[in-house]
Amino acid sequence: SHLAGRVDHVAVGEQNGADLERVNELKKIMPLIHVELDPGDALFFHCNVLHTSDQNRSDRRRWAFLISYNRADNNPYFPHHHPQYTPLHKVSNSVIMECSCIADMSGKDFMRNTEDASIKLHDKP
Repeated sequence: SHLAGRVDHVAVGEQNGADLERVNELKKIMPLIHVELDPGDALFFHCNVLHTSDQNRSDRRRWAFLISYNRADNNPYFPHHHPQYTPLHKVSNSVIMECSCIADMSGKDFMRNTEDASIKLHDKP
């Protein structure tokens, strides 16, 4: 599906999701591939790959780590949750292992389509 180009995203409940009309058309010509992972496994894929995840039916939290890259000279043209270019400050690998608050959700940010200006752009009147 990554060769089909970027699929617009629209508000779906409290999240943004791929335009279902386009997804349904792509599903007619592309196979659905299931990937089963073991606890602790990770999956990396192209940003244009259509993907989904079934409901987490376990009693444990499912973590997601989303990364995107942008050129330093390609700042967003209006302020929103993606910051203007900020140089990264490298820390040692041991800092990750020293983190003791992995289950504490305070201070962690989540995008909400009712509050975020860049997500509201997808809302249609």
